[in-house]
Amino acid sequence: MALSYTQDSEDQYTEDSDEFEEEEMNYWLQRCSICFDARLELCLELCRDQFCQECFGLYVTEVVKSSWGLGVTQIQCPVCQRTVPKSEWSKYVSPAVLEHYNKFNQPYRSYTRACPCCETENKPLDYTKRNKDVNHLYASYKLLKDSLGSCTQEGHTEHPSHEDIRHATWMIENPSWSQNNTLPEIYEHLLNAIKKFDLHHPHLPSVGTTIAEHLCQTNMSSDTWRTIQFTHIRNFPDITCSKCNTDFCLQCGEDKHASQSCEDNMRNKLEDSQLSVDLAKTIEWKLENSRRCPNCSIMIHRDEGCNKVDCSLCGFSFCWMCQLPWSPDCGFYRCSSSPDSQIMEKAGIAHTKAELGVPNVHALRQRSIY
Repeated sequence: MALSYTQDSEDQYTEDSDEFEEEEMNYWLQRCSICFDARLELCLELCRDQFCQECFGLYVTEVVKSSWGLGVTQIQCPVCQRTVPKSEWSKYVSPAVLEHYNKFNQPYRSYTRACPCCETENKPLDYTKRNKDVNHLYASYKLLKDSLGSCTQEGHTEHPSHEDIRHATWMIENPSWSQNNTLPEIYEHLLNAIKKFDLHHPHLPSVGTTIAEHLCQTNMSSDTWRTIQFTHIRNFPDITCSKCNTDFCLQCGEDKHASQSCEDNMRNKLEDSQLSVDLAKTIEWKLENSRRCPNCSIMIHRDEGCNKVDCSLCGFSFCWMCQLPWSPDCGFYRCSSSPDSQIMEKAGIAHTKAELGVPNVHALRQRSIY
């Protein structure tokens, strides 16, 4: 009887356990994948992940509010990261959120910088206003040919700078270049050729800016436009305000400083005895917390966080410490190129981050030794 009782008990336990697991599974299958509390109210069409309307709406709203770069933000499923069509996610947010998204996520958006004098927003380029009736590649070709013809120096026809310009015109004449080169690469090649030509022909007017603007108006995708736009700003950082005619720098927002870097210009301003205290503090903060993006050269700010930085404008990922493209060698909290890291490598200490809240005793000791 005892054996029979034990066997019956085990069978009953197994049956109850299976029922409990099934009930628990059914419970979670009906719950929101964000809060795990509310019952599901929607399933996404592509991936079938499920949420309550409140959680999903709040999630989309937060993503939209943080999408202030120049790229078009794609709303992704918070579970599987698949892209959710706008026609679907827009049903779960307010009209104000949708309006915000439409305003800041248009393709071919232009970078703008406020004038330091009158605070008017200025656009260096505007693709939406390009002249579609002009063959911009041919216009660039003609300017290059005219530049060659304007050089009257004897023996200059075989000069390397002339050869570079001739090669640039050949690239435009032969459409086959598009099969092996992207438009940003062509832009860089032509610009380098023009810069070399200008260097050896200072007496001739430069056509670099005009050609660059023509190339920025050729037919291209929105992603290519964004790349071209920031390449243009990197090469031509100065702009004249459309309202007050003040010349200023697109990369840092300060007054034009042709022969100086943005950083050197700000340091020189601090030496001005007439500089106000408030302005001096602002410049000091910029120097302390700003660095130029290695890709677009625009000064960006960071006052906290790890070493991995994604430029909110051009999207380039780089290490805040070494300014190189982000790689596994660039730790989130200790870059392999930083002084602290080199001290620890010299001492034979592993590149590990101390537990949160616990001082790294080994690192402190090595600093005192070296």
